[in-house]
Amino acid sequence: MTDRDDESPPHALLENTPSALVLKVGVFLHLTAPEIEALDALDTREFGLAKGQDLAVEGDDIRSTYVVIEGWLGRYRMLEDGRRQIISFALPGDILNLDGALVTDYVYSVMALTDTVVCAVAAEAVIEVTQEHPRLGAAISWMGARERTLLAEQIVRVGRRSAYERVAHLILELLYRLHLVHEAEKRSYELPLTQEVLGDSLGLSLVHVNRTLRRLRKEGLVRLEGNSLSIDDVDRLAEIAEFDPAYLRHEHIPDAAEKAINDPT
Repeated sequence: MTDRDDESPPHALLENTPSALVLKVGVFLHLTAPEIEALDALDTREFGLAKGQDLAVEGDDIRSTYVVIEGWLGRYRMLEDGRRQIISFALPGDILNLDGALVTDYVYSVMALTDTVVCAVAAEAVIEVTQEHPRLGAAISWMGARERTLLAEQIVRVGRRSAYERVAHLILELLYRLHLVHEAEKRSYELPLTQEVLGDSLGLSLVHVNRTLRRLRKEGLVRLEGNSLSIDDVDRLAEIAEFDPAYLRHEHIPDAAEKAINDPT
């Protein structure tokens, strides 16, 4: 399966229910009606991917930018001997290939980790939206900056944290990210990832992941029933992982940036 560019029937959303993309951008901007319409207009070429299906493979030509409507995807690299490193997770509201108009091919592969719905958007259409709505351009730049901070944390997480700290840190990061798009409760969320996927994300063996999750449960920090994960002691888990949510805080566009957009002269 390679980079998809086909059209399928639009995925039905509840009327008047904000899309995940609108929810995410709405943290950065108090969106106007025309801005919401412009974002919703991007969701016109939706299609589904089955769990385990590749959206794109390393080396493929980039033909589209993608908005994640439902489900989880993973960006990954595969070594010649079959070892896999999951670089990052793409969740509802995330945009894949923000730089699709500037980069010609994929430097990683993208796989659906659950049954997933995505929307294919021509990279040129993203540029047009930013030209017509400069504040949305700022919001898209903000999303790109957040993606870079997530990657920086992933490097530190895999490079320097212990197995115990890695699992704890990722659990908390996902809680914050899912809260943003209303996909999590106060201290719980659905974690539809296998232990193998967790291990490939965290640079851990299946045995290490299993042992660490058992330890977290035994110490009364988390509960995992099926795919439902509950955090019983957020503060203690944050202390263990040295988790500082500053890189995930959701702040409105800075006043200076808002002023510059509204008054470019």
